[in-house]
Amino acid sequence: MLDKKYSIELFGKAIAKASGLIKQFFVLIFIGVSQGLDTFYVATSLSSIILSLIAWSEIMLIPKMNKNLDNIDRLMSDYSGAMFALSILCTILISIISVITLDIETAKWVVLIGIWSTINVTNSIKMLAFRVQGEMTPIFSYFSMTSIYGMVIFVCISIISSSFGFHGDIYIYILYISLIVPELYFFFKWHKPYQSEQFNFEVYLLKKLLKELVLSSKSRGIVFILILVYSIDATDKLFTTSVDGGASLLVYGSMLPLILRNVFDVKALFFSEIDKIGTIDVRLEKLKSIMLRLIILYCPIVSFLICVIYFIGWDIVVLLDLNFTSFEFDSVLKILIIYSILTPTYIFWDLCYRVYYVYQYQKLVVGIVSIGFIINVALNYLFSIVFDLGVYGISISTLFVFSFYSISSLFFLFYLKRTY
Repeated sequence: MLDKKYSIELFGKAIAKASGLIKQFFVLIFIGVSQGLDTFYVATSLSSIILSLIAWSEIMLIPKMNKNLDNIDRLMSDYSGAMFALSILCTILISIISVITLDIETAKWVVLIGIWSTINVTNSIKMLAFRVQGEMTPIFSYFSMTSIYGMVIFVCISIISSSFGFHGDIYIYILYISLIVPELYFFFKWHKPYQSEQFNFEVYLLKKLLKELVLSSKSRGIVFILILVYSIDATDKLFTTSVDGGASLLVYGSMLPLILRNVFDVKALFFSEIDKIGTIDVRLEKLKSIMLRLIILYCPIVSFLICVIYFIGWDIVVLLDLNFTSFEFDSVLKILIIYSILTPTYIFWDLCYRVYYVYQYQKLVVGIVSIGFIINVALNYLFSIVFDLGVYGISISTLFVFSFYSISSLFFLFYLKRTY
């Protein structure tokens, strides 16, 4: 089994993701596959580019934290304020681009979800410090309590809305409120009000972070990699706009596998550990050990879920009288199977490029990611438009891309082992 600290974080994430799944299921019951829901999911994928700052901060800050364990609380406090400001700048930039290039409804959701992303990024910096210190209880509390608070908020407001006769896209707003309010609770719990001296120092750190983003080739490489990887999801969602209800179908089809991916997301802990380990053999053994254990956990769970949905999923749709056609259900089932296959490649890739970072192979990863992004755009167009496979074709394209990432990663891991 996994180490105790990994298990604690995975259990907390499992609670959080199960809560999210239940809320999304209720939204589906209330409004079905709709244009409003499509818009929400497209905006979510665009705003998620801001969340790439979390992965960037993990890679850039964990080595600093490992070297300054005695002063880690101060370091975390300073950098969380600077990252908060950097997230706001990114949110403003993406919001301006969205207002100029997209319709008003999508741009509105990009702004709103960008606000949530900013708060989430800031809270994630605090959790980095907890991981480095080995304090897993606060991390478990964060994931479990945000899910519980969010569920209570969602249920209470939904009941009140129903009693007043509200229906339709109002539930998308309720879903958003249930996401941002718990995040705000932990934001104000963990981050003290700014004092002028602290604020001035965080402005200095913000300038330093921006300087790193612009001048450091290592940092630029990481940012470029993360933006392209996150842009794959945004590109997928944008291609779904040519299919009625496409974004919603892609989200619901990929939801269960990606929830499991997020539950099994241990890349920050993994990077914190390999940053302290000195040899390539031990690092690769750690990678192999974690990957094997995650697959052993993942395969039975996802196989069971596919069987349940395959055999009784349509009966549940009919029983609950969901706004779902048989064609939409078949599309969701196909996407579920494809994403169940590709999710382990997601996890493997997330772990691998952190190994590459330790050995300063950013240029190699930039090349792999760039090729993958070009393949994704080309295959999305080919499968979804030329061959008219719609959302099904988009999911096949994503499978090809992350299979390419995994095969490339495996090849270069063997190269690393021979080199070092």
